[in-house]
Amino acid sequence: AVGVLLAAWGVPLLVSLASRSLPRLHNVGINLQVLATTVGAALLTGLLFGVVPALQSVRGISTVALKEGGAGVGTGTVHARAGGAFVIAQMALTLMLLVGAGLLGRSFVKLMTLEPGFDPEHALVAQVNLPAARYGTTAQKLALAQVVIERAGALPGVTAAAVSTGTPLAVGAFGTIRVPDQPAQSEAPWGSVTAATPDFFRALAIPLRRGRLFVPGDGGASRPVVVNEALVNTFFPGQDPIGRHVAFFGGRIGTIIGVVGNTRELSLSAEPPPVIYEPLVDDAQSFLKVIVRTAGDPAALAAPLRAALRTLDPELPIDALQPMRQMMAESVATQRFYATLVAIFAGLALLMAAAGLYALISYGVVRRTHELGVRIALGADAGRVLRLVVGRGAVLALLGIVLGAGGAIATTRVLKSFLFEITATDPVTFVGAALGLVVVALIASYLPARRATRVDPIVALRTE
Repeated sequence: AVGVLLAAWGVPLLVSLASRSLPRLHNVGINLQVLATTVGAALLTGLLFGVVPALQSVRGISTVALKEGGAGVGTGTVHARAGGAFVIAQMALTLMLLVGAGLLGRSFVKLMTLEPGFDPEHALVAQVNLPAARYGTTAQKLALAQVVIERAGALPGVTAAAVSTGTPLAVGAFGTIRVPDQPAQSEAPWGSVTAATPDFFRALAIPLRRGRLFVPGDGGASRPVVVNEALVNTFFPGQDPIGRHVAFFGGRIGTIIGVVGNTRELSLSAEPPPVIYEPLVDDAQSFLKVIVRTAGDPAALAAPLRAALRTLDPELPIDALQPMRQMMAESVATQRFYATLVAIFAGLALLMAAAGLYALISYGVVRRTHELGVRIALGADAGRVLRLVVGRGAVLALLGIVLGAGGAIATTRVLKSFLFEITATDPVTFVGAALGLVVVALIASYLPARRATRVDPIVALRTE
C-alpha cells in the first residue's frame, strides 16, 4: 500500500521531467493492469524467497541439530552461503546502476555547463505565426516585423529586440551549402540558414569575429550574408572569407560581410553546423521569431511582450513564448529524464543492497554468538572482533564490485548515444561508484559488528 501511494505521487513527477517528444507519454500512469502486475510480482517474490528457505530448513533439520537446541551447522551454512550469493548479486547490480546513473548524470552536467555560443540569460523568445489572409505578401510581413521590433524595444528593461526565422536550438531552415568558385563536392555539406534583422546578434549576444554585422538597408540585390566560424573552417580554412560568395538552397548566392561565433543549432550535444545569416528582407517567412534581451528577469517580460503583440493584432497566434534558458533546458529534457530515472533505480538498489548486507551480517553475528563469546573470553579485543565481522561484509562487497564492474563495462555501451563528452567506460565514474558502494557496505557491516563487540562471553556460553 505504501509503495502504491509513493508511485501515485512519484509517477506524475517523473512524467513532468520527461521530454514532450517521448512516445506515448500521455499513457504513462497507474491503472488496474499496472497494479495487478505489481501485486502479482510482489506476491511471487515473497513466496519464492519465503518458501524456498523454509523447505531448505525443513530438509536441513537433523536429529542431532534438534538435540543441540537448533544450532545446526549444516542449515545455517547453507543459508549463509545463499545469503552471501544474493548479497554479491545485489552489490553487482547496484554497481551497474550506479555507474549508469553516474555516466548519465555527468553527461547531463556537461551539457548544462556547455558554452552554447550565445548568452541565454536575459533573453526571451516568442514565435508568431502569420495568417496568410492578412500577411500574405512580403511587404506585409516586413511591415509587421518592423512594428513588432519597435513595440518590443519600447518595453521597460529591453536592451535589444530583433526578428528572425530561426534561433539557436530552433533552426529556421536546413539545406546544402557550396562555394561557387570551388570544385563541387560529391556530398555538399549541410547547414542552416536564418534570416534576421540587424539586432539579432546583439539580442542573443553572439560575438562578431571578423567583418561587420547587418545594418538597416542591407539586403536586396547585393545579398550580404554573415556566416559562422564552422562555415569558414569548412569552406575557407586559413583564408579570409570576407568578400567571398556562398550559394545555398533556392539558388541564392550571398556575399560574406562578417563572421560570428559558432552556436549550437540542432541541439546542445550536436556540433555546430555551418550557418548562413541573411537579412530578413531577403527571406521573410510565414512566421516570426521575436527575440528580446532585457536587463532583468526575462520571464517577467513574457506577459508585457504578449500584450504588446496583441495590441498589434488581437488574433495573432503566439506560440512558445519562453526564456532562452528554458529552451536550453527543454533541449536536454530527454537526457535529464533518463539520468533521473536511472539515478532513482540506483538509489533504491543501493538501499536494498545495504539492507541485504546488514541483514546477512546481523544473521551471522547471531549464529556466531557462541564463537564470538569464546574469542572474547580468550582475550580477543573489540577491534579484532570488529575487523572479523566487517571483513566479511567487505569481502562480499568487493566480490560484488568485481562482478558489477564487468557487467557495467558490457552494458553501458547501450548508453553511448545518450552520453556527451564522456566515454561509456569513464574511469572517474567507475571508481566513484565503486568507492561509494564500498562506503555504504562498510557502514552496513559496521552496525551489526558493533553489537558483536558487546557480546557478553558468559551469556553467550550459557545460551550455547
